Amino acid sequence: MKYYSQCKLIDMVENYIKREKTFFKIGRYRIEFIDRVDEIKKLMEWIDTGAPFIYFIYGPEGCGKTALLSHFLNIVGDDIIPIYINAIERSNPESALISPNILKIKNIIKDVVGESGGFIGPALAQGVIAVIDKVSSIVRLKDKCLAIMIDDVVQSIGLGKIEGYIKWLYESMPKISEKYGLKSITMIATTSEGISRRLIERHAYSITYLIWNLLKGDYIRLAEQLDPINKNIIEETWRLTGGNPRTLIQIALAYKWNIEKWLEGIEERLNETIIKIRSLKLEKELQKIIENIDIIYLKPDKNIFKLREILEKENLIIYKYKTTLRETRIKENREIGIGKYYAWQIPAYMKILESKYNNSKSRL
Repeated sequence: MKYYSQCKLIDMVENYIKREKTFFKIGRYRIEFIDRVDEIKKLMEWIDTGAPFIYFIYGPEGCGKTALLSHFLNIVGDDIIPIYINAIERSNPESALISPNILKIKNIIKDVVGESGGFIGPALAQGVIAVIDKVSSIVRLKDKCLAIMIDDVVQSIGLGKIEGYIKWLYESMPKISEKYGLKSITMIATTSEGISRRLIERHAYSITYLIWNLLKGDYIRLAEQLDPINKNIIEETWRLTGGNPRTLIQIALAYKWNIEKWLEGIEERLNETIIKIRSLKLEKELQKIIENIDIIYLKPDKNIFKLREILEKENLIIYKYKTTLRETRIKENREIGIGKYYAWQIPAYMKILESKYNNSKSRL
């Protein structure tokens, strides 16, 4: 079996990504996977290093965490055994557990889920050690690099249990490595839940990285594959989505590029949040956050913190003063709601809440 130095391994990955295109089927479209070379290289570094920590990737809903892991599955070599678990999948075995090295996936799911019961994804996440054990009976794990990727883990496990779950994974790593004679074991978990980041970062056994929406050039490349009605609409959706790929796909496919209808849907979703903000008399704090989202960090008080909890819980804002998988910081861009420390998950949330606030103010 060949082992490569980290530099050579990363170069091989980069050359492969540049040479081989990966496509996803979305509706009637065949969409090319856009960029993420640096993020893929970072995942490969983690596996090559085999550091005994839980890598926790978080970012805006729909920013491409699942697509990144899915793409990664397609490019690993024979020395790496990747196991991907979609922790929120309820019934589809083909999307709940994926590993290109293993053909008998359904047998593994049947054995593990049959033992624990319940929905497929949560059962696999809770029974990840049993999954590894079943895998070991099908493929040779000795002297291999094992990469476990658990997607949307917080939504599946729950905020109240996520700290205990991550600690359990961490404490299991050396036992798994010794039992199967692994070259290395890497545990990666993802979430879009902002509150979970604070819980996880209280512990030294996890390392948190941020993943963000697409850069503008990559966003345009994706939009052009979705039959936009004109070039201007791509720019308009950029200002409303901030480069969020899932939101772009939703506008194109579910709303057929009808931005007004899409915004109406978001407004309907935000109505209950607006009612809650009004009931707690936090309208002034909302206006302050709309004007400068970094006031949460720069001038915190009890009411600002109370509103932050609401906005984070509803996945409307996200803390962003973190190193990204690209080893960079996300630049400030006030036009699309990105501050130095915090950002709106998509700019449309900021714009709709601002409109609602101004309308209610004018009626007083």
